[in-house]
Amino acid sequence: MNVFSFLSFLDSIQADNLVALNIVSEAYELKRALLVHAFVEGGIHTESYQYILKSLFGEDSDLINFVYYRFKTFEPLKKRNELIANIYQELYTQVQKGIPDKEKYYIALFKNLVQDYILEGVIFYMGFMLFHLFYYRKNVLSGTNKEITLIRRDEQLHIGLFKKLIKTFEQEYSKYYKEEVIYGIAEASALADIAFYQEAIGDNILGIDAKQIELYIKYLTNKRLEFLGLKPLFSGNIYNPFQEIENAIGYTHGEESQRKDNFFEASTTDYIHTSNYNWDKIYSIDLKDIDFSE
Repeated sequence: MNVFSFLSFLDSIQADNLVALNIVSEAYELKRALLVHAFVEGGIHTESYQYILKSLFGEDSDLINFVYYRFKTFEPLKKRNELIANIYQELYTQVQKGIPDKEKYYIALFKNLVQDYILEGVIFYMGFMLFHLFYYRKNVLSGTNKEITLIRRDEQLHIGLFKKLIKTFEQEYSKYYKEEVIYGIAEASALADIAFYQEAIGDNILGIDAKQIELYIKYLTNKRLEFLGLKPLFSGNIYNPFQEIENAIGYTHGEESQRKDNFFEASTTDYIHTSNYNWDKIYSIDLKDIDFSE
């Protein structure tokens, strides 16, 4: 319940935040990308969560609303939500005031993009993993597991988008690009995630313990930083404690998937694993170089 409420909040606030980014962006291609992203987050994903809740709780609107507004009574969730919302609010405030201070605006914009990247690439994933574990270890919630798997694959696309935005920001506004800001947000987010998920999930539920939660979040954080071309934040023996589950769903964090399905027997959702693509190459394609006559 606590985790589901958190996932729902993340998609909702991200959808609103993407609308704000769309307003301040100037490039047409970026505005289109952000609008599509906002539609996926605020439309498809939110409806998926609503579908899951109704499947679990029927038409009990009181119980469903209790899940959605769980942050009002569960303090760890409230603190986690506020940490994310406060970074987004910095940009909102600048935009609402008409951007009176360009320096504060660019600082807020950069922090917003970094938080977006960490949200899409790290914060969601321990929540996703919980529902995968219900299915693969207890053979329950098969429909929910499928919905979460599809949502998870969408987020992989969004990771590539925000990486591109951060790298473009570095090139065009190098004065405001600060690696220490990236590391600061990544570390604060990781530590907050560990505390929240350990409290929300507990210890030894479905074979998950507090150490595995910590390892997984640190592993993801290191992976996302490396994807940006930065050094890992956490040292020591950091590994993916749920690798067997990710192998089962054919998902990896940047490495080639080891899953080998017969093409004609696999379902359409199994054909493509977005993590296997070179997104820098895809985003760099110039349409004028493509011959559409063939």
